[in-house]
Amino acid sequence: SQVGTILGVNPWESAVTAFYKATGQIDDHIEPSMSMRLGTKLEDDILEIFAEEHPELDVYTTGTYASYKSPWQHANPDAIYEKADGTQGVIEIKFSRDYWSDVPSSYRKQVMWYLHVLGLDEAYIVALAGSAYQEFTIVRDQFEIDAMVQAVEQFYECVQNNVQPDWDGSESTYDTARKIYPD
Repeated sequence: SQVGTILGVNPWESAVTAFYKATGQIDDHIEPSMSMRLGTKLEDDILEIFAEEHPELDVYTTGTYASYKSPWQHANPDAIYEKADGTQGVIEIKFSRDYWSDVPSSYRKQVMWYLHVLGLDEAYIVALAGSAYQEFTIVRDQFEIDAMVQAVEQFYECVQNNVQPDWDGSESTYDTARKIYPD
């Protein structure tokens, strides 16, 4: 779920902040907001509704997976579905107070990363957004994945070598700089 942050499309956290958390230089604890708490509480119920809406799919809750090619690359999807022909895909559940006309970029990147790590070709993002049940189909885009993998590998190198990523000017980066340099 950090891929959107690394790519600079997470509105709440920057790659610089993620770097300092990953290197243990600042605390990575996030106090859950009410939206985060509601999302956690409602996740199973939203997934159950999805399964009811799609009796043609077998739905399985899952754990964390690592890429067999690059074991440091992880995916933690909310669920996996399987079609009658054996095709599998990712299910990612989201909650938002705001109605979506399209999937927020950070969530699309998260799911595209999961498709990469798991070697799958399709996914559903299922959201309770603005009191509306919504489903979005995401199809693997290899060009997008290749660009993401390159950026994530660069970030991983920064973490391994303790070299801060480029300054991005975001509020999150500014708050992190104040934590690192309080004076």
